[in-house]
Amino acid sequence: ELEPAAKRAYKELEKELITDLRSGAVTATNALTRLLRLQQLTGGWLRTDEGVYEEVSKAKKKLLTDVLEDLPLADPLVVVCRFHKDMDNVRDVCEAAGRDYFELSGRIDQLRAWKSMCHYKQGSPVLSMQIQAGGLGISLVEAHTAIWYSLGYSLTDYDQARARLHRPGQESPVTNVHLVTRGTVDVDVYQALQSRADLIDAVLQRVELAATR
Repeated sequence: ELEPAAKRAYKELEKELITDLRSGAVTATNALTRLLRLQQLTGGWLRTDEGVYEEVSKAKKKLLTDVLEDLPLADPLVVVCRFHKDMDNVRDVCEAAGRDYFELSGRIDQLRAWKSMCHYKQGSPVLSMQIQAGGLGISLVEAHTAIWYSLGYSLTDYDQARARLHRPGQESPVTNVHLVTRGTVDVDVYQALQSRADLIDAVLQRVELAATR
């Protein structure tokens, strides 16, 4: 559940395409930009029109903290994200929980180091993977739990990222945990993925409907 201030900012962006933060205004010039900003907000951050990042919510970070507490410390994990700021949140949560953090994204590739720790059964390795980086040719069978911090708008990317754990060599059932912020675009994206719908069209329609209420 978003905090009251975050919920207010979400509703303003959803209906008015603009919200004011302490560090400046955030505007969305069209429907697709609004989707992007709304999803960034549910992850906890917004970038103002002046290029300043401001933390607007801790709700999903707290949810991730709760989920990690329920999982064995020694089990390798994969946390899938869409945005770099989401990955920064994952890193913060892992460090606070005493888990070893590795990243596979457009800015860094620590996949080999994560696999090495998994292979030698050392530490508590968590791989934070940007969803676009989880394409063909990558195997993540060392983990049997994937936590989805945020989702993209590509059904193909989603399927490919899931398949990284479902590959030859996987010896355990795979669990996928989706972190969803109640009453937001998170729900719309998740439901569209589960129904195998045309993602952009389905989510745009749902957000447009919500904006008129």
